[in-house]
Amino acid sequence: MNIKVTFVSFCLLLAFTFVLWLFSVLRRDTSIIDIGWSLYFLLVSWVYYLLTGAVTTRHLVLLFLVHLWGIRLSVFLLLRSRGKSEDLRYRRMCERGGDSVWWTSLSKTFWFQAVCAWFVSMPIAMSLLGSVSIRLGVID
Repeated sequence: MNIKVTFVSFCLLLAFTFVLWLFSVLRRDTSIIDIGWSLYFLLVSWVYYLLTGAVTTRHLVLLFLVHLWGIRLSVFLLLRSRGKSEDLRYRRMCERGGDSVWWTSLSKTFWFQAVCAWFVSMPIAMSLLGSVSIRLGVID
């Protein structure tokens, strides 16, 4: 597995997370991270795919499945949260956070989830960055 590519994906996840956090500060709603969770996997799968330079059927099937799952989950969470106030978990965190609640949410919620998503995405990285045969087999 290419360490440079995984490092680039990690940095992009942190940058995307920071933008998502800024959006949550503007909306005063930390629960936007729930919608962003599945978008992390779309981002890293594209980074891994574009930086490998290889286009195989296996890569395309994996990208399609990750996108199918990620878009479905994000849309579901967006529709479920529409018109509702901030999630109770995050509201309680804000109540306990005092004046530094937004900085706390950045480190304890946003960056923590970005790091978790990066680790969880390692099978995607191994599939897209690893050396595999071009043809799909019975196990696939």
